[in-house]
Amino acid sequence: MKKTKVYINIPAQAIAGGVESLFQLADAINNVGGESIILWDIQYGDPIPGKYKHYNVQHSTEVEDTSDNWIIYPEVWTEKLHTYKNVKKAIWWLSVDNNHGKFKEFSDSNITHFYQSFYALDFLQKNGVEKYLPLFDYIPAKYTELTYDVSEKKNIVCYNPVKGLEITNQIKSLNPEIQFVPIVGMEESQIIGLLKTSKIYIDFGHHPGRDRIPRESAILGNCVITNSKGAAGFYNDIPVSKQYKTSNVEEIGTAIRNCFENFESVINEYSIYRSSIRNQKEQLHNLVKQYFL
Repeated sequence: MKKTKVYINIPAQAIAGGVESLFQLADAINNVGGESIILWDIQYGDPIPGKYKHYNVQHSTEVEDTSDNWIIYPEVWTEKLHTYKNVKKAIWWLSVDNNHGKFKEFSDSNITHFYQSFYALDFLQKNGVEKYLPLFDYIPAKYTELTYDVSEKKNIVCYNPVKGLEITNQIKSLNPEIQFVPIVGMEESQIIGLLKTSKIYIDFGHHPGRDRIPRESAILGNCVITNSKGAAGFYNDIPVSKQYKTSNVEEIGTAIRNCFENFESVINEYSIYRSSIRNQKEQLHNLVKQYFL
């Protein structure tokens, strides 16, 4: 029986959460006995960033355009869907917002839609898509296999300064006694060191999909406080109670102080979130076995 080939379109020499997800998909297919092949967006001498060299991938410029094979595009490149005629066509909705409304062919039953978040699933269902399937990425072992010591945690709030900075600045000005540390200009080892010692990560961005930093923060023992935008509005994407999902700056300040003062009990409220994060790699491997072998 002919082996199915799964072609995945990935940007060359790019580092981003969605890009790593695409590498993880290619790696997972190859590691469970399938065959994935990366197609780069441009020809590049060394297209794989050092950060992703450990993934088990192969690449080519040629496509076997037959109905046995698949081609998967991230949602940012839906305009490429009809580049090839015969392969099974798919979009992986790693985000919703980053498509910027370009895709309009929701009624085309020849396109399979993979969703990375329940926010994306909701979007697809509302647009009447027929063929949609879950396909989740994961947080690497460098995070999930680490441990943190509750006794070494400090009253520090981490934040990403490119996400929801307006609300973050309001919180900072109303709570000048609290130490806020921006996650910026750091090596990954420094970020990991910070998250192992901080108690809280706040994120008031748009949450276009299951973002990585909230998961990395949670798995390293942080209380994650978000708004309810995008994927943050869906319990299955960020499974924490509604009291930690608000844009009200006074409520956020109260939640921060409560986490600081009662950290050992509050952090237990995030145990479901942490468990779901640990299971995501196994989930991905099980799903690619179902779809591509």
